[in-house]
Parts: sequence; structure tokens; C-alpha cells
Amino acid sequence: MKKSRKIKINLLYLIKFTYYKYCNKIPVIQDSNQTLDEIIQHKKSIARFGDGELNLLHGRSLRFQRFDQSLADRLKAILTTSKDNCLIALPKPLIEQNNLNKKASVFWKNMFNKYFSIYLNYIDINKIYANTNVTRPYIDYQKNKTQDLLFQKFKELFKNRRIFIVEGAASKIGVGNDLLAETTTIRRIITKSKDAYDVYDQLLHRCTQLIQKDELVLIALGPTATVLAYDLSNLGYQAIDIGHLDIEYEWFLQQATEKVPIPGKDVSEAKHFNEGSHPELDAVYAAQILEYLY
Repeated sequence: MKKSRKIKINLLYLIKFTYYKYCNKIPVIQDSNQTLDEIIQHKKSIARFGDGELNLLHGRSLRFQRFDQSLADRLKAILTTSKDNCLIALPKPLIEQNNLNKKASVFWKNMFNKYFSIYLNYIDINKIYANTNVTRPYIDYQKNKTQDLLFQKFKELFKNRRIFIVEGAASKIGVGNDLLAETTTIRRIITKSKDAYDVYDQLLHRCTQLIQKDELVLIALGPTATVLAYDLSNLGYQAIDIGHLDIEYEWFLQQATEKVPIPGKDVSEAKHFNEGSHPELDAVYAAQILEYLY
């Protein structure tokens, strides 16, 4: 991005943010520690709205999820609801870029400039939102000790828990790293990596048949995860829209400085899929899979 365009984005953001703050239209969004503490201490679920979900609200397709009006309607309804057992999350970088690297800072300022007036149609400025980026603590940020502490907190959340994972093909959450090393059991449903909302009704039905109420549900399915986490929370499950946490952890372990491919895993933001694999680990992963739903 040219320097002149960055200057324009920064200047426009300063003007717009100052205006909306003066008008008391900037929502309160927790930091990542506050959000994770609520999840751990009060066993809350979380449905997260990132840039993809926010783009779907105003009709834009994503690389891994084409626009679907029923999905957009569900997202709008969830964003405006208030449930004690399920945190609704917005991206903190939309309104505060502390510790972000320069590229990420400009990205979120540009998002604010273009779309914040639209988001205000669905945001309750009197509500406290959780932080979407709780599951994205590493690659977009300047490196600091907080990142290690957040990953340790997630491990504490998973420790001694029975885990049920709902994920796209080749996501492989926890495979090849120690993120889920201290869990007691891991079971999985594998579904579509692209346009997962096409099979949403069947997916929700099978989840309610297979998942036990004492299992912690981790969901990595883009915008479909937002809806599924919310619906499962209403049915009495603790469901976490886990997003890119596993990939962020892989990058953290590598101390990566850019979004690089991870062997054997689908990394949507890397330039290509790395087809490397770990036969022994893949065998363990395969044994955890209860069902493929496409």
C-alpha cells in the first residue's frame, strides 16, 4: 500500500473516530484477557464477529463463504441480542489499535472508515461486547509477553475437559501441537471448509445428537461458527467459536512474522495450502472423527 494512501486512511480514521466518539457511538469492547476470564470463570460461550462476519452483514461474499441472506439475517439477529450465557464479540482493533503492527492497524482503520456507519445499525452502544480477537492474539500484533499468557489461559480452559470439535476439512485443531495436550478426550465432526452454512441444519441436528452436555465445544467454521456457537449455547452447551486460534498458536510457536502455511493444515490467509502431513499424528486425528458431514 502506498504511503499516501496510508496517510489518507489514518487521517480519515482520526476524523471519523473523533466524530463518533463525540456522539457517544463508540461501543465498549473488552480486551482479550477480560473476555477469556469470562469464558473460563463463568463457563460462557462466545460467538465472534470478525471482518468476515461484518462484511456478510452488508452483502459481501467471502472466499470461504458466499453471501447467503439467511446467514446474514441470523448474524444480524445474534449481534443485536443479549444472552447471559453467550458472549457476543466484536473486534477490538476496530476501535483501538494498541500494539497492532502497522499493516493490521491500517487494515482495521480502513474497515472503520468504510463500514462503521453500517455496523451502527446492529451495534448496541450501551452493551459491553467481548473481543473477537481473543482467538487471534499473535500474528497481527507487536510481540509481547501477553500473547504467551493468553495461550496459557486457553490451555487452562481446555485442561481436564472433554472436547468436541466441529471444524472444516484440514483444519485439524490441536494436531501437531500441545494446545489440547491436557484435555481428557477429543471427538470431532468434520464438515465443509467452504460454504459450510449450506449444511447448517443437518450440522446443528447432528451436534445435538452427538455432543454431550459436559463436553466443551470448539468450532472453526468461519461465519457458520458464529451461528452454531450461539445456537448450541441456547441449548445448554458451552460452545467456543475458536476461529484461527490453532493457526495463531502454530505461528506463535514458530515466532513467525507473517502468515505462513502450516504443514497439513488449511490456512486460509496464507498464499497456498501446505500439503505436508504427519502420518502418526494423522492416524490419531482420524480416530477422533465421529462423522463427516458434507
